[in-house]
Amino acid sequence: MRASTGGSVHMKPRFPLRPLLLLSLLCLAPLARGATDLLPRPPELEPAIQFWIRVYTQISTNDGFIHDQRNLAVVYETLHFEPDTPARERERRVDAQRERIRDILRRLATGAPPQDADEQKVRELWGPDVTPQRLADAVDDVRFQLGQSDRFR
Repeated sequence: MRASTGGSVHMKPRFPLRPLLLLSLLCLAPLARGATDLLPRPPELEPAIQFWIRVYTQISTNDGFIHDQRNLAVVYETLHFEPDTPARERERRVDAQRERIRDILRRLATGAPPQDADEQKVRELWGPDVTPQRLADAVDDVRFQLGQSDRFR
């Protein structure tokens, strides 16, 4: 803690505040549904809220989502790992699946129609109004999020 010359006190958090805020929102969300405006839930945030609820309540550290980092409503697939799967093998599988999704996005971004069920699924996740440019941008936004339900409990 340090005092500034203006007399205010600035504290540097010892832990990230974003996860703490998220967990607080998750805990308060059921209360907010039953009460009016205790915790506003703007409709544009609902996909992100639902994504993080799933991460912290539905999938364990033996599972994870391959998803778009900017549009959390887009979850390409759920990966499942055996509990004894080594970290290097998990990483290899995640990298391979991320690259597979990136390849699909690159192809769809050319404007070509989907060639198989996997490409069709990815195309449908983005909805009918997605542009080729948005699909091209999504190539760099493919991420993996490990589940946390067992740790959260």
